[in-house]
Amino acid sequence: MLHVTNAGVYRHAEKYRQTVPAKWLSLYVKGLVKSTSYFPDGKLCRTFGPDDCPQLLVNTPGMVMDFVFGPERENWVLMLDFPALNYDPERHEIYLENQGRRFVLPHAIAVPAPDFQAVRGLFSSITAAFRSALPQEQLRADLLCGYLFSIFFRDRISDSPAEALKRLIDDDPRQETALAELCRQAGYNRDHLRREFQARFRISPGEYRTRRRLQEIMHLITYTHLSLKEIAFQTGLKHVTHLNALMQQHYGQTPTALCRQYRRSSIGAQAESTLPPLM
Repeated sequence: MLHVTNAGVYRHAEKYRQTVPAKWLSLYVKGLVKSTSYFPDGKLCRTFGPDDCPQLLVNTPGMVMDFVFGPERENWVLMLDFPALNYDPERHEIYLENQGRRFVLPHAIAVPAPDFQAVRGLFSSITAAFRSALPQEQLRADLLCGYLFSIFFRDRISDSPAEALKRLIDDDPRQETALAELCRQAGYNRDHLRREFQARFRISPGEYRTRRRLQEIMHLITYTHLSLKEIAFQTGLKHVTHLNALMQQHYGQTPTALCRQYRRSSIGAQAESTLPPLM
């Protein structure tokens, strides 16, 4: 669980070199003259100048920051107790760990103009909520901060081979095109793209494609009145027997049993039970 342990904004001119004492999420808005950061082992992490703002940055304990801010400084900082966030000194990577998988984070990301006011508003709201003495407001600060981290997982590298393959998979929900052909369309061979995809998303392209299909099937079972034949067709399965085998393999139940458990007479009604875990 992520907990905000301190939150605030710096607005004064300052030239300073410091060793980061805690896990930080920060936002450079304006007033930056220069900033250079180093990993705990001394390896250069990033260098920014005034034209690089606004930037969203993540820091881990032991990193060294050497910076100069002018009088127009606006620099938001959230200090965190976040066990899942760590630094790997062998790979020089900052990562989040969840359910046994590592998700590498960029050290910083530029905040696009359309998103800037929303991101800045989140930092302001988290800071105000943290400073409240009300427990529910401090919980709100934690939840909003968790949302901020989701920004690091948005598609942001348009020419990344793994991102290109993911988009092609997402655009082929009925799985009418073989993975090898999608890899060719992305401009790389299958073995190379499989390694790239696994490194970027911590899941293989084939497993990702299967999970996408399973999620769509469960959505159609729960929130529509489509027949099993229609569900099979809509998700690219040739026969209901294939649908039966797939759901038995991954959920341990037949589609008919899942319909009885999760489908409601009113399509808009929310399922009362948690969806079954993948086996």
